[in-house]
Amino acid sequence: MGSFSDTPALIAGGTIRPYRFVVASPAADNTGLEASDGTTAVVGVPDGSTRRFDSANNAETGDPISLQGGDVVPVQCHTATVPTRGALVQSHTDGTAVTAVTTSGPARRFQGY
Repeated sequence: MGSFSDTPALIAGGTIRPYRFVVASPAADNTGLEASDGTTAVVGVPDGSTRRFDSANNAETGDPISLQGGDVVPVQCHTATVPTRGALVQSHTDGTAVTAVTTSGPARRFQGY
């Protein structure tokens, strides 16, 4: 069972929108990036909070990313390819969830509900 202590503490290496998949940056330690493909392992999903009242982003470069804790978390689905209940999912190029095209690699890490 997951808990908040299982949630990594990451700093944004770019713009992170709420409920999008986040991956670890290959270029900087303790830095997260919004997922941009389905081949990199996802480390978390930010919650619905925004960095400021006048922003639509959860975090921007240098801000802490507010990742959700727990085993099951909400994630935004891509509008054109919404996964069916119980389907394996992976990241689309915009960080949203799409039905996985393979059953190996990072796609096995998350299951859509």
